[in-house]
Amino acid sequence: QLDEHRKRREELEAARAEIERLTAAMAPGENEHKAAEGLTTRADLVKVIAQLSHDFVEGTEYAFENAVQQIKCLNPDVELVTRGMHVNGEVKDGQIVIPASLADSDDEEDDAEVVHEEDHEDEQGDGREQEDRCEE
Repeated sequence: QLDEHRKRREELEAARAEIERLTAAMAPGENEHKAAEGLTTRADLVKVIAQLSHDFVEGTEYAFENAVQQIKCLNPDVELVTRGMHVNGEVKDGQIVIPASLADSDDEEDDAEVVHEEDHEDEQGDGREQEDRCEE
């Protein structure tokens, strides 16, 4: 019975040591981002990273489109050419270049945007209404 008690005590001490080790491993790092708070598995972390990445892309696209709309608003008399502009485009040697890694998915998005722009033009008529609202 004494041996059994000693064995159980050793198991308990080993379990406590393991809990302490795991708790220390789960402690937040010095500069850990708030988004990682409370995550317990790698899968959780990957999911949060994917969501943050998605949110960042959406925010960037919104900001880009917003900037284009503001430029159009501030310059109503200028026929601003936006076809070919892209949120990830860079000007190189006088041309807009889209990184190859983004080109395939962008073609699909551009097709959808062209349809959307055409539908949007029908709603706005001759464009005067947009200019008037913009000048206010």
